[in-house]
Amino acid sequence: MSDLITFIHRRSAIMIGWLVVLFLLLVWISGSLARQVAYDHLQESALAQLQRYENSLGSILSRYQFIPELLGTNPLLKNFLQDKRDEQVSLRLNRYLQKMNEISNTSDIYLLDSQGTTVAASNWNLPTTFIGNNYSFRPYFTQAMEGRGGRYYALGMASGQRGYYFSYPITDAEDIIGVVVIKISLSDIESQWSSIRLADEPELLVTDPDSIAFISTRPQWLYHSLQPLGAVDWQRIGQERRYGDQPLGTLNARPGALPDSLLDSGAKVVTIIENNRTRTYLVNSLAMERAGWQLHLLSPTQPVRNQVLTTVIISAALYIIVVLLLLFLVERVRNVSRLRQAHDLLESRVVSRTADLSETNRRLLDEVEERQRTEQRLRETQDELIQAAKLAVMGQMSAGINHELNQPLAAIRSYAENARKFLERGRELNARANLDEIVQLTAHMSKIVAQFKVFSRKSSGARVSVSVNASLNAAINIIAPQMRQQGVECQVVGDELDLYVMGDMVRLEQVLINLLSNALQAMEGCPSQQLRVSLSSQSGRVIIEVHDSGEGIEETLLERIFEPFFTTKGVSQGLGLGLSISHRIIESMQGTMVAANHPLGGAVFRIELEQSQLQEGIQIA
Repeated sequence: MSDLITFIHRRSAIMIGWLVVLFLLLVWISGSLARQVAYDHLQESALAQLQRYENSLGSILSRYQFIPELLGTNPLLKNFLQDKRDEQVSLRLNRYLQKMNEISNTSDIYLLDSQGTTVAASNWNLPTTFIGNNYSFRPYFTQAMEGRGGRYYALGMASGQRGYYFSYPITDAEDIIGVVVIKISLSDIESQWSSIRLADEPELLVTDPDSIAFISTRPQWLYHSLQPLGAVDWQRIGQERRYGDQPLGTLNARPGALPDSLLDSGAKVVTIIENNRTRTYLVNSLAMERAGWQLHLLSPTQPVRNQVLTTVIISAALYIIVVLLLLFLVERVRNVSRLRQAHDLLESRVVSRTADLSETNRRLLDEVEERQRTEQRLRETQDELIQAAKLAVMGQMSAGINHELNQPLAAIRSYAENARKFLERGRELNARANLDEIVQLTAHMSKIVAQFKVFSRKSSGARVSVSVNASLNAAINIIAPQMRQQGVECQVVGDELDLYVMGDMVRLEQVLINLLSNALQAMEGCPSQQLRVSLSSQSGRVIIEVHDSGEGIEETLLERIFEPFFTTKGVSQGLGLGLSISHRIIESMQGTMVAANHPLGGAVFRIELEQSQLQEGIQIA
């Protein structure tokens, strides 16, 4: 039975291979024929449409080409050129040109003298009048001065609008004394074509002898050359000032493959890359020799691809159905055999794997429970370590606290002795004043002790909205005795801001006290001891910076500053856990803390915490 199945499988593979080869051959033949037919149809349609555009444009130009010659026959132009000082004649001539411009529906009509200077124009009464401008550099002036009608395309110097110019010489006997010029707007022609063009129709370009497009149904292609130009060509175009200051460029076009039937047609296939998108066109061109232009019709080849795809799908549909049915039958035989083998193998593996999985699951559960217990012990150890660090900080500040409490105690003793003497002498008012002073001193001492009581209590560790200003003030009040004893000037910048962060009030105070205490130790022995704390907010983050005027931190030690048990102090000044614990506290509050040397000297510690806008559950020191 197994030999029979093997034989069937081998024969099936050979048969499927031949079916695939036949299918690929069918797809290639049908696709090639469909592509040939589609391109032929597209070419035929493009040529007919291109001829219509050429007829339309030629008809428009022919309506205007004889107007300059007709205007040149008017003696008013000749008389004025012979005597340009007569202001009355000048006014009549300008109005005449203005009237003719309106009747002929041209853009502008103007008269040049033999030097190329405009002496009369239809726009004589407009701010952009041509009068006084010199156009001797224009080819249409040069052509007319040679005794023949001129034609030229360019951007207007004054208006900056695209135009086509017709010129004709004005003669006196054998001498050419001036040139009359008319300008027609090409934007109107372009707008007319664009208005009647559908979205999926071919694009039309009209190019000058240098292949630069000056009429285009696609505005992005205006003033772009269809082919690369040399430096000499660009220099000549600039000297003619044909396009004024208009930036020029070259279309990013790559040649494509043309079907065999169109190799002798003059058409070509190009792919234009524009805004990171590529489109392929069949390009047909037609020359307008009298105007010196080239008309280019760019027909998208997407319809060709669609038609090829449709033809291939239709021609291959029945073949694919047959192939799929055959493959289905072959695979059915294979699947039955595979399922039988898989079932037998699965039965044997289930028995052996069940015991292994049960044992593995038991070990995983034990491991998870052990890790949870370890994580809880680590969390408790960390909390105890944080509490121990707070008590260590209080121990370091014990000298300052002793000084802050001894002064009020001495004053209380003095006031009490004086009050007793006043009572013995019957001076109750004086005794009452001393007793009031004692009450105020005990309130001050109670406030000092209360601050340390709040700081020393254990934190809940919950993240709530905490007032940064209140936490900073509490930290400064606790460290204030040491500041006064050491003579440190403390400046707080940004304390007018009402800032809140997500975190824990007690732990935030602990971090601030640790940074302030380290700053005081860093400035010991320095001639100028100044401490600056700045508060600010940016992009939803609250920034706290503590900057001292000490000697700073060695660059080689900055990377290790937050390592446990790393310290630059003496043995009696700490174990090197303060910054490490502070760093972990800030990280547990979803924040960051970095250390650096300030450009002006000293070290600066920067804390960033998530800003809170919530006003419920606020912790205030």
